[in-house]
Amino acid sequence: HGWFLQKIYAAKKLPIEKSPGEIEKIYKKYETFQILYKGAKQESLIHQSYLLIYTVRLLIFGLLIATLTNHPLASILLINLLSCLMLAYLFLRRPLEDKVTEILQFVFEIMLLVYNICVLSLAGLDNSQSPSLCTQKGIGIFLLVIKIIFNFVIFGFFIFKLVQAYLQMQKQAQFRRRGVPVNERRPMTNKAQPSTAQSPSTAAVENTG
Repeated sequence: HGWFLQKIYAAKKLPIEKSPGEIEKIYKKYETFQILYKGAKQESLIHQSYLLIYTVRLLIFGLLIATLTNHPLASILLINLLSCLMLAYLFLRRPLEDKVTEILQFVFEIMLLVYNICVLSLAGLDNSQSPSLCTQKGIGIFLLVIKIIFNFVIFGFFIFKLVQAYLQMQKQAQFRRRGVPVNERRPMTNKAQPSTAQSPSTAAVENTG
């Protein structure tokens, strides 16, 4: 992934007359690997590294859970730090092209951070000399509510994407029925300029003349 992004970044540093063709050539050559960059903005290397950053974050999360089982407080502190860094990356760089997906990812990260803060509070209460059972119960209920909301948000997003895909398929079907290619764009016309195209009757008069 990093090697592929580096090739794209190197192509973008070429002179302006060579860069677009070179980048298009690289994308065509590695089209089967488009999952590595599909959906991310092409403004810079840090934008296209979204999937790489997200994957590294998940790997670090798994390592923390596996290696710090005897130190839950330190583990949850580092996990909260990871969540804060990911939120900062999403907010400052905005790497995703689709606004809905970007907003949803941002909401997920906020909910995950709130969830982790609650777990941190529980870990701190466990380490205290006199933990409050009432406080622990309240935090547990709050965690359950967050999990339910999280599931509903995922379900709502799934329904939204299904409806969006259905409407897109309907639009493509209408274009096919009209015999218009889906990717064809209508040319921009300038009303202020007179049309240079000749009508059949005018062309006939000129030919007879």
